[in-house]
Amino acid sequence: MRKKIRFIISIYLFLLLFLTLLNFINLNVKYINNTEDKKVHLNSKNLDLFFGKNNIFNYKNGFFFKNLLNNSSEIDDHFLYNSRYLINMLIYQIIIKKIESNFHFNSNEYLIKIKSNDFLNKNISFNYNQSYKIKFAFCILSKDKNNNLLYKNENLILIFTQTYLYSKQEWINNFIDYQINFNVTKNENINYFREIFEDSLTPENKYDYTLNNLENIRENLSIFLTNLYANNILNNKSYWLYNDYKIKANVEYYKYLGKIIGKNNFSEFLKEYLSLTFHFLDNPSIKVNINFIILVKLV
Repeated sequence: MRKKIRFIISIYLFLLLFLTLLNFINLNVKYINNTEDKKVHLNSKNLDLFFGKNNIFNYKNGFFFKNLLNNSSEIDDHFLYNSRYLINMLIYQIIIKKIESNFHFNSNEYLIKIKSNDFLNKNISFNYNQSYKIKFAFCILSKDKNNNLLYKNENLILIFTQTYLYSKQEWINNFIDYQINFNVTKNENINYFREIFEDSLTPENKYDYTLNNLENIRENLSIFLTNLYANNILNNKSYWLYNDYKIKANVEYYKYLGKIIGKNNFSEFLKEYLSLTFHFLDNPSIKVNINFIILVKLV
């Protein structure tokens, strides 16, 4: 008799647990559906309504700037240009999160561009824990051959406050991430590097770049990336901020992934998967390991 009672109780508890779990699943599905239902179509009218109410954004966190209050000599044209890029990337991250949370947005169909006004100049030193008002504009373009303008807003503001200074390890981790995270391809789930590497169109290069992990190609790629983050001049492109924060790249492995054709069938690019290390020139022990795809154009 007792066994029968225990059996009945066990069945009852099992059913109760099953119904509770089923109810929990239904509640989560409803929550997800409700969240999706709150999103609206991505069009100029809805964007106007949203950014008419949400035109001021705030950032309080660590960032890449030194405390330059007593060292304004490091604020030169080179610093201002590259700091503007970093601020634009920060704004991009803020805006894309807002759009993805509130609109039905497909990054394969639309392109977002950001342009911010300078908030630093040679006469204004940066001081962390101080708020700066940065005016910025952004637009959304279609990713078709015409790049039609869907929306543009030039009256937005970011209240920027750097609340602490990165350690050098935090700095290089975040800095290198900023260099590539704007160009993520969801289908491949990997980043593309921000610059195309142009190398000489020679019979050797045409062949070597289609192989895997040759020492001479690793060296070519390492030199190119190091020049971007350590040298003063490279075809007017150099992305380091401070002399004592220059970075060396060491490509440890690469794999050829094939050729891709550019827009209008005009250019051909070789797609290379890289595994590499970035480290500070003055302290090789502070480093970051990363993987990304780089496009190579032989000219």
